[in-house]
Amino acid sequence: LDTNTGNPVTLPDLHFTVFDIDGCPNSSCPNDYGEPLAGLEQLRVCSDHSTILTANTQVTEGTSGNCKTYTSNVAGNLDNQPYTTDIGGHYPNLSDKAKDLSAELVFKNLQQFEMGYKVLDVDNDFRTMLINGYGEITECVPPE
Repeated sequence: LDTNTGNPVTLPDLHFTVFDIDGCPNSSCPNDYGEPLAGLEQLRVCSDHSTILTANTQVTEGTSGNCKTYTSNVAGNLDNQPYTTDIGGHYPNLSDKAKDLSAELVFKNLQQFEMGYKVLDVDNDFRTMLINGYGEITECVPPE
């Protein structure tokens, strides 16, 4: 909001990255992206946007009503967190595997957006996704 008028401000070009979209239907889906932990993570975005995924993405795009969804394909636990683990990479280097578990969202002429998160197939309160304020896949960093 504009601090002087209280009116919405239009952002002409907004990139941000949702990391760590992982999980599996049960605990029996081992892979080299992380420990199997039950609960498929799904990101839902209901505002007009485009998405950038890697060529080796482990995230499936879909739809739910008027929203786009991004659902995990592979397991993962805290062992693949971006920037802090051997699988996810150590700051400032984000690993290719961490990028494969991420979706970069690009919004144009945006005043507001709607986004949601849920865990499919199991009741697991220990699932997380992380959001970063710039485009990690395209390395679209805001000017200083």
